[in-house]
Amino acid sequence: MLAGRLAEVLQNNVLAMEAYQRALVFNAWSVDALHAIASILRAEDKYGEAVDYINRILKIQPLNGESWSSLGINCPSLLVFFHSLMHVRQAIAIL
Repeated sequence: MLAGRLAEVLQNNVLAMEAYQRALVFNAWSVDALHAIASILRAEDKYGEAVDYINRILKIQPLNGESWSSLGINCPSLLVFFHSLMHVRQAIAIL
Protein backbone atom coordinates (compact mmCIF):
# COMPACT_ATOMS: atom_id res chain seq x y z
CA MET A 1 0.00 0.00 0.00
CA LEU A 2 2.83 2.37 0.81
CA ALA A 3 4.33 1.91 -2.65
CA GLY A 4 0.98 2.76 -4.21
CA ARG A 5 0.58 5.89 -2.13
CA LEU A 6 4.10 6.98 -3.01
CA ALA A 7 3.41 6.40 -6.71
CA GLU A 8 0.25 8.51 -6.41
CA VAL A 9 2.23 11.33 -4.80
CA LEU A 10 4.61 11.13 -7.76
CA GLN A 11 1.53 11.22 -10.03
CA ASN A 12 2.34 7.84 -11.56
CA ASN A 13 -1.07 6.18 -11.71
CA VAL A 14 0.17 3.17 -13.66
CA LEU A 15 2.70 2.29 -10.97
CA ALA A 16 0.15 3.02 -8.24
CA MET A 17 -2.40 0.68 -9.85
CA GLU A 18 0.21 -2.08 -10.09
CA ALA A 19 1.10 -1.65 -6.41
CA TYR A 20 -2.54 -1.74 -5.31
CA GLN A 21 -3.22 -4.79 -7.51
CA ARG A 22 -0.26 -6.54 -5.85
CA ALA A 23 -1.74 -5.65 -2.47
CA LEU A 24 -4.98 -7.36 -3.53
CA VAL A 25 -3.02 -10.52 -4.37
CA PHE A 26 -2.02 -10.75 -0.73
CA ASN A 27 -5.36 -9.57 0.68
CA ALA A 28 -8.29 -9.72 -1.73
CA TRP A 29 -10.50 -8.05 0.91
CA SER A 30 -8.33 -4.96 1.35
CA VAL A 31 -10.88 -2.15 1.35
CA ASP A 32 -8.06 0.40 1.27
CA ALA A 33 -6.56 -1.10 -1.90
CA LEU A 34 -9.96 -1.45 -3.57
CA HIS A 35 -10.85 2.13 -2.72
CA ALA A 36 -7.50 3.43 -3.99
CA ILE A 37 -7.95 1.62 -7.30
CA ALA A 38 -11.51 2.93 -7.65
CA SER A 39 -10.29 6.48 -6.98
CA ILE A 40 -7.61 6.22 -9.66
CA LEU A 41 -10.08 4.80 -12.14
CA ARG A 42 -12.55 7.62 -11.46
CA ALA A 43 -9.77 10.17 -11.97
CA GLU A 44 -9.09 8.53 -15.34
CA ASP A 45 -12.82 8.70 -16.25
CA LYS A 46 -13.13 4.90 -16.17
CA TYR A 47 -16.36 5.02 -14.20
CA GLY A 48 -17.62 1.55 -15.08
CA GLU A 49 -14.45 -0.10 -13.82
CA ALA A 50 -14.47 2.12 -10.72
CA VAL A 51 -18.02 1.02 -9.92
CA ASP A 52 -16.91 -2.62 -10.13
CA TYR A 53 -14.31 -1.99 -7.41
CA ILE A 54 -16.77 0.00 -5.31
CA ASN A 55 -19.25 -2.88 -5.55
CA ARG A 56 -16.53 -5.23 -4.31
CA ILE A 57 -16.06 -2.95 -1.30
CA LEU A 58 -19.80 -2.98 -0.63
CA LYS A 59 -19.84 -6.78 -0.69
CA ILE A 60 -17.18 -6.72 2.04
CA GLN A 61 -18.58 -3.77 3.99
CA PRO A 62 -22.24 -3.20 3.02
CA LEU A 63 -22.50 -0.03 5.12
CA ASN A 64 -19.31 1.64 3.88
CA GLY A 65 -20.48 5.24 3.60
CA GLU A 66 -17.52 6.39 1.55
CA SER A 67 -18.32 3.81 -1.12
CA TRP A 68 -22.01 4.68 -1.15
CA SER A 69 -21.20 8.35 -1.53
CA SER A 70 -18.79 7.50 -4.37
CA LEU A 71 -21.78 6.02 -6.15
CA GLY A 72 -23.68 9.24 -5.51
CA ILE A 73 -25.97 7.66 -2.94
CA ASN A 74 -25.87 9.17 0.50
CA CYS A 75 -28.05 6.56 2.16
CA PRO A 76 -28.04 2.81 1.40
CA SER A 77 -31.80 2.64 2.02
CA LEU A 78 -32.26 5.00 -0.93
CA LEU A 79 -30.64 2.42 -3.17
CA VAL A 80 -33.18 -0.17 -2.01
CA PHE A 81 -35.96 2.34 -2.65
CA PHE A 82 -34.75 3.14 -6.18
CA HIS A 83 -34.26 -0.54 -6.95
CA SER A 84 -37.83 -1.28 -5.82
CA LEU A 85 -39.13 1.69 -7.80
CA MET A 86 -37.42 0.36 -10.92
CA HIS A 87 -39.19 -3.00 -10.51
CA VAL A 88 -42.56 -1.30 -10.05
CA ARG A 89 -42.03 0.76 -13.21
CA GLN A 90 -41.10 -2.35 -15.14
CA ALA A 91 -44.21 -4.15 -13.89
CA ILE A 92 -46.41 -1.21 -14.91
CA ALA A 93 -44.77 -1.10 -18.34
CA ILE A 94 -45.68 -4.76 -18.88
CA LEU A 95 -49.35 -4.07 -18.14
